[in-house]
Amino acid sequence: MKTIKILNRKPLTKPKFIKAELVTYQRDNEESRQWEVLQGFDTVHILVKNTDTNKFLLVKQNRIPVAVKNANQGICIECCAGIIDKYKDYLPNKRAKLIARDEIFEEIGYHKTDVDEIELVDTLLSSVGTVGSKQYLFYCEVNNSEYAGQHLEPDEEIEVVKYTEEELDNVVLKEQYTDAVTKYLIMLCTTEIYG
Repeated sequence: MKTIKILNRKPLTKPKFIKAELVTYQRDNEESRQWEVLQGFDTVHILVKNTDTNKFLLVKQNRIPVAVKNANQGICIECCAGIIDKYKDYLPNKRAKLIARDEIFEEIGYHKTDVDEIELVDTLLSSVGTVGSKQYLFYCEVNNSEYAGQHLEPDEEIEVVKYTEEELDNVVLKEQYTDAVTKYLIMLCTTEIYG
């Protein structure tokens, strides 16, 4: 992974991915109050397992917000994930599945032609105090014949990392720089798979 150095920080006036608002609200007949709210995207997160190698496929990448707050260059180990920003004509669950399929192909390099093989495991709300985005959690099995290579955007640097189920328990779940959704999805799916 490339080394990250924070050069400057300043407030955004026209952000690309989020919008900050000051919301004024009232509870019953109480005085009005205010709360700062960030409007962001809903997301998909996919735990992928290669059944030929019996290994789980996660990604390692730099996360700039983590680099701002920590000294580890922002390197995180996570499930394959992406924002829900296309397929607007589909119902939410179908739309999320299509995005999940695309992210598996782009980030990990496996081409799933049948989106019904991508299993919706759970949905949850994240950062409810600031954003309240919906996250769709998926599990998907792939095999070597579906591998086509990563299809990353020019500015993306994502490394695929492979773990056995035991390594997931001993390494990833104890990793300081793994997000909560990845840990939850691993625990949910490995308990379901391995009982």
